[in-house]
Amino acid sequence: MVGFDTTILPGREGSITEEVNIAKIHGGAFTKCATVTCNAKNKSEFRLCLKGVAKEALHVNPQYIALKKAEGKNQYETDLLLSSEKSDLVVKNVSFVSNSQPQSLPAGQNTWQNKLPVYCNFTVKKAAKAKDDGEWDYIVTITISSDFAENQNGDFVITTNHPDALETKIPGMIEASTTIKK
Repeated sequence: MVGFDTTILPGREGSITEEVNIAKIHGGAFTKCATVTCNAKNKSEFRLCLKGVAKEALHVNPQYIALKKAEGKNQYETDLLLSSEKSDLVVKNVSFVSNSQPQSLPAGQNTWQNKLPVYCNFTVKKAAKAKDDGEWDYIVTITISSDFAENQNGDFVITTNHPDALETKIPGMIEASTTIKK
């Protein structure tokens, strides 16, 4: 968005303000420019450019979670890396909300019950020190002890104490038939 004084008299000063809506920028370097047209004799047009780097409040890696059954264990698990400049990040809750339509429901279960969140067990390990860019890494190990007859697609929802990322949704799935070696 650009704001400006519409008329600036000769020999006077005016202002031009340019703002960048970073809500639509998903992290990384950006450049936003505005062309200024005026009646100046020496230069009737020039560009004002804003450059910067937008940082995500909470970076998640991977950006798609595949929860797989661990070999020799009766639980599904995976690791997730969260990075943030917040040195005291607290993960409050991790859940999974399925958007799969089950082929068959267990006896006594209604369709709406399939949409209830599955609360995950999790542990968080914080890096000993911040990285060179000032961000802290947190390894979140997610486990679910339930048994699934078929793959479940949906969103993992991570709730934190970060004021700019209170709730983060990450698409993913629980792979019912896959076993990983630990």
